[in-house]
Order: sequence, then structure tokens, then C-alpha cells
Amino acid sequence: MTTVSELSSDWEYRWSEYVAKSPRATVAHEVGWRYVMARGLGHTPKYLLAHDEDAITGILPLFLVTTWWRTRYLISLPWIDYGGICADDESSEKLLLQAAQQLADQCGAEFIEFRSVEKQNLGLPLREDKVTFLLPLNSGKDVLWKGFDAKLRNQIRKSQKSELTTEFAGVEKLDE
Repeated sequence: MTTVSELSSDWEYRWSEYVAKSPRATVAHEVGWRYVMARGLGHTPKYLLAHDEDAITGILPLFLVTTWWRTRYLISLPWIDYGGICADDESSEKLLLQAAQQLADQCGAEFIEFRSVEKQNLGLPLREDKVTFLLPLNSGKDVLWKGFDAKLRNQIRKSQKSELTTEFAGVEKLDE
């Protein structure tokens, strides 16, 4: 029998395995966002998973966000337009939705926002005022380069000529 529970450290590895294997999972489903959003933005992670014994059948990464004007809501990844319910079957999908609704009630959340690139048949209202453009990366660099307009190619060349670099570091580089 499938049940839903909140993610605990015991399930993190299996969550990651599920994301790696599921064709519906996106980078937003990666468990690492749980820590990034909590530490970086102060949002409370509420990761839900549907499981049947030891096998995960669906996941839903959520964050409880409180705005400066004290509105509370649940969102499946703030600042990222991917995420939402990722499940193997309709039953797990519906169980995750019900659990999210119960969680919203418990947390005093005014609404839940699922962000997903796939339409889900959950009977929920949809926002269709946003679009996502996907760029296939398997077509080769020449095809990608020619697909950029002249202005963008020029901006890329300028950054290369200026020897612009990206560096990842910790607190030790903050002063620089």
C-alpha cells in the first residue's frame, strides 16, 4: 500500500536514485535544492515522498515561504520553473497532492504553487501566461552557435575577449 511521508535523512539516497531514474524528474527535483533554498533564502523545506514499502513511487519538493507581509504559501521550488509532482502513476500523484493540501492546512499556507514544465491532470487551475523555451544540447556546438542571434553572439565574443571568467568559492573570496 502506498503512503506519503515527509523526507527524512534515511530516504535521501533513495530520493536521489529515484530522480536519476525517473524520465519525468528535472534538476529541480534534486535533493540538494533542499539545502540551497533553506540556507540561502531561509525557506523551510517540506519534501514529500510517496512510497510502497522501500520503493519510492513519487516525489514532491516543496518549500514553505513566508513573505515580508506575512503571507505563507507552499511552492515547488522558488525561483525555479521546474519541479512539481513527479510520480510513477496517477495514484501516487493524487496521494502527493492530498498530502500537500493537508500540509498547507497544517502550516497555515494560503495557497500551493506547483511549478512544472509538464501539464499534470490534477484538476487544478493553470497559469498559462509563462512560457519555457528549451534548447536541445545534442545538436552540436555549431548548430547552437548559429541558432543565437547576432547580438547575443557579439555579447559572447566580447566577454571572451575581455577574458571574463566565472569562479566558485566560499567565504574566503567574499572581500574580493
